[in-house]
Amino acid sequence: MANDNIYLVNYDNGGSAMCLYNNKAWSVSGEMPDQVIFTSSAPNYTTWEGQRITGNLWLPFITNIDTGSNTQPAGAQVGTAQQIRRSILPPNLANIPNARGWAVYNIFRDNNRALYSDPTLGNAISLYVCTDVSFPPLLDLYQTPLAPDSGKSY
Repeated sequence: MANDNIYLVNYDNGGSAMCLYNNKAWSVSGEMPDQVIFTSSAPNYTTWEGQRITGNLWLPFITNIDTGSNTQPAGAQVGTAQQIRRSILPPNLANIPNARGWAVYNIFRDNNRALYSDPTLGNAISLYVCTDVSFPPLLDLYQTPLAPDSGKSY
């Protein structure tokens, strides 16, 4: 999954989403994403900055973008994200039944380009791109299930 990218977008006609491009380095020519998870619907937009946003891209994907990041230049790293990766762990690792493996993503400000076009929603404007930087995925052991709203995650 080291070639996955997730784009955080707002649509021309309202609404926001996480767009997964699986095993593709970048979306450069208007390709449709492999999966879209809507985080808000028109006329509302998701506030990506200053709070955790969780989407279920086959497995929980949690963003943590710094407040004020929407004013940063394209290419600036503005946060991190995590995605649970249960499949990389051997059964009952270290005798901790709720152990979880994490893939770590860096989040960068994108240049507000049209990522692709949806016939109903209009252009998907890319605000942020999340790039998987964990290969192999980094391990972090937890004895309790993930709580997306409990503090910052790095």
